[in-house]
Amino acid sequence: MQVASGLPKPTCYRLVQTLQEQGLIEEAEGEGRYIIGDRLNRIALLGKSDVDVRRVSAPLLRTAATTFNETVFLARFRDSKVEIIHVETPEDPARAFIHPGIGERPLHACSCSKAIAAFADEEFRDSI
Repeated sequence: MQVASGLPKPTCYRLVQTLQEQGLIEEAEGEGRYIIGDRLNRIALLGKSDVDVRRVSAPLLRTAATTFNETVFLARFRDSKVEIIHVETPEDPARAFIHPGIGERPLHACSCSKAIAAFADEEFRDSI
């Protein structure tokens, strides 16, 4: 993670610990890797309104965009489509970035779809 993020090891460790404490990620059993946590799954899957989900996730997304100097966005699977519901961009005016826009995307044409499918259970993946 340190290599991918370019952050010092103690910073990576602190960020991972914070995400774990908040239930947003969990350590995969014996693998030294992390997976999406129960709390993040509940936030995404409980059918909360987009406003509620954005309110909860926006501070974390803003921090990620600032820390990594990259665009980050939040998408939801709905009605066999992926919908981007929130975007945060880097604050650095010298940093070039892409804003994916807000709205629906077809499953076959969106990187969000691949991420959602990668962390979904097998039955759900087969259905989509």
